[in-house]
Amino acid sequence: MTFTSTSTQGSAAITSYVWASNGTPICGNSSTCTAPFGTPSNTITLTVTDSNSNTSTATGQVNITHPTGPTAHSA
Repeated sequence: MTFTSTSTQGSAAITSYVWASNGTPICGNSSTCTAPFGTPSNTITLTVTDSNSNTSTATGQVNITHPTGPTAHSA
């Protein structure tokens, strides 16, 4: 799954992006993040820091469901 930050800088340039899933870092310092998910419920956070050390954090929820396929029956 890929996430893209829509953060815009204010009076200071954005210096870091920290992505996490359920509190665990998942991507490097980038405005985009691509990561696989092994758990069905994932809280995604993005913390952005600017050159004045001001931070902003956004949080979202990703729930993954796996559809079940057809069931084989013997005759």
